[in-house]
Amino acid sequence: MKIRASTTVCVCFCLIGATPLAADWRDEIGFTRLKLLAGAELPDFPNQGFTQVEAPDSGNFLPDTTSSLFTGKTFSNLSGASGISNHAQHVATNFYGNTTSLVTGAFNVGLYDANGWIGAGFLKTGNNSLPAAESHAVQNHSWAGTLNANFTAATATEINRRLDFTINRDGFVCVVGSDNSASAVLPAILCQSYHTISVGRDDNGHGAGFTTLDFINSTDAGRIKPDIVAPSANPEYATSWTTPMVASAAGLLYSKLAAAPYSLTGADKPRIAPSRMTPERS
Repeated sequence: MKIRASTTVCVCFCLIGATPLAADWRDEIGFTRLKLLAGAELPDFPNQGFTQVEAPDSGNFLPDTTSSLFTGKTFSNLSGASGISNHAQHVATNFYGNTTSLVTGAFNVGLYDANGWIGAGFLKTGNNSLPAAESHAVQNHSWAGTLNANFTAATATEINRRLDFTINRDGFVCVVGSDNSASAVLPAILCQSYHTISVGRDDNGHGAGFTTLDFINSTDAGRIKPDIVAPSANPEYATSWTTPMVASAAGLLYSKLAAAPYSLTGADKPRIAPSRMTPERS
């Protein structure tokens, strides 16, 4: 499936429409046992909220905001009219579902179509304006972009740099997925950015290898991606579903560190581990 942004960026990515099923991945990562042991010590939710960015699935990008899975959530549609997307629904189930993710409670969720997020709605790619401010604690991106005739390496680099700038400026955690190609070729957009957490599958069914964009020296070998993998046992067989697992965990960790007795004011700020040749940012 392809989408086209106002900046003529053409993004190709994998969408797998599926009905949300039991979140057995929580058992596999040890969360169920942690919940039994920690009990009331586990935090409920990140009060800053989440952002979910979705590529259009048959023109739609919204989860079912009326679902009982999301009771207490306040949704902000930031990209206009849309029907329900099965893909967005499954991502949301793992990301912030009350009984299917790692976080519960009432908080705001911002919802973007990927075209709007890339363009005027957030990153403002292709013009001289600064990206919009992000007030939420965690962004999730269960889509990946590849290079083609209209989507050049220069455009991909601009998108990645704009996202890196915004993460550094606003201090939020941004979790992005690789694709499901099981190849040594990484998606160009988002996955090759510096300040994001890139996610794959624990069965190695994802694009992986060295980054190929945005070096000071073109002979630099790049950085190895993805950064982390999550359970991909049926039905969680795609990076679209493993990415929100990691994003949900990021929200849980933020909530814990932001609450007493830690009360860290910078609990949502990413801890960046740059490569040995990190490009300077203007």
